[in-house]
Amino acid sequence: MKDFFKRNSRMIKKIGITFVVPIILSITGCLIFLSAGWNLVAQSYTLGSTIFAKNQVNLEQVSFNINNQQIYRPDLGQVFAKVSIPSVGITKNIVHGDGEDELKKGVGHYAGSTLPGEDGNFVIAGHRDTVFKKLEDIKIGDKIFIETDWGKYEYNVSDIKITKPTDSSVLEPTNYEKLTMYTCYPFNYIGRAPERFVVNGEFVAVHNGGN
Repeated sequence: MKDFFKRNSRMIKKIGITFVVPIILSITGCLIFLSAGWNLVAQSYTLGSTIFAKNQVNLEQVSFNINNQQIYRPDLGQVFAKVSIPSVGITKNIVHGDGEDELKKGVGHYAGSTLPGEDGNFVIAGHRDTVFKKLEDIKIGDKIFIETDWGKYEYNVSDIKITKPTDSSVLEPTNYEKLTMYTCYPFNYIGRAPERFVVNGEFVAVHNGGN
């Protein structure tokens, strides 16, 4: 009887190794493949949706009216304005876009933000060792001027703060005219600076006539 059970036990093990294990491995492989495929599809859908959404925004904002003038949104890399801060001696061109190529040309305009006169958060950035090197000397109450073809916009510095690169509140849209400027911090840091120096400007007035 014992020999009988031993022989059956060996036979069951052989059957398991021959058939059951490959079946389990095949099922596991199929599940992994389906999971990876689904993730790929999901990522593709998300990317496609994002691109579509961006294209929609761009199409809707090709032109608009500011100060009774029809204004066209600048192309990436195009100089469309100038920032002046008399108190610290800054006068620089503003380029549409804030990628590395644009920041080499001057102060970069975050393309996802509004333009002066659109009643929103106009966000610009620059390198701390070039165009915004003197920004560390700015004070509350200092005047900032943004000159465009459709008007010269005046702001007063209302807030200065140090924040983390992950602080998304810097880019948050508003339903009122506002200026946000930022650069890396500390100014004399060697290497990739760990923080951001942010200056907020409160809208004062727009003067007719621009660049």
